[in-house]
Amino acid sequence: GKQTRVVAEMHVDSKGNTYTTIERRTRTCYRYGFLLDFPFAENIALVSGGGDYDYPAKWDTTSEEFNSHFDVYARDEMTASKFLKPAVIPACVEITNYFDGLNIEIVEGGKMNIAFSDSDVLELERKHSIAEPEEFEKEIKSMLSLPKLKKLLSFVETLKKYNDSNF
Repeated sequence: GKQTRVVAEMHVDSKGNTYTTIERRTRTCYRYGFLLDFPFAENIALVSGGGDYDYPAKWDTTSEEFNSHFDVYARDEMTASKFLKPAVIPACVEITNYFDGLNIEIVEGGKMNIAFSDSDVLELERKHSIAEPEEFEKEIKSMLSLPKLKKLLSFVETLKKYNDSNF
């Protein structure tokens, strides 16, 4: 998305006269994310990357570390406390070591949107290039890992484990 802000700058010319210029500056913010089914919770947002979330309750956990990373918005405090069980809070803190500007929202109907600023989640870790054809071919044929994607999917599994009442 694009963000526009108005910037006022004060200047002094060589004669000591002060004047102000006002300028509109626009910057493009790149966000990436995944949308998945998550029928275990709804109406909650964990926000570390900014944005507006229209939920009536703002909630803080007892973890100062968690609260330093995330703002929590929900339909009500019960929704937030049920989702953020004691085992979920450290997982949320830990995932912030791997993702910048992480926002997690689960809307009505159990759709989860995980958004972040990182552009490298689907980048492959490769050691060889086409300049080394044999090694390159072996590497391409082997299981290439996507470490950040694996971290994210493991995190979602943790959220599911502690929020699925049938687990």
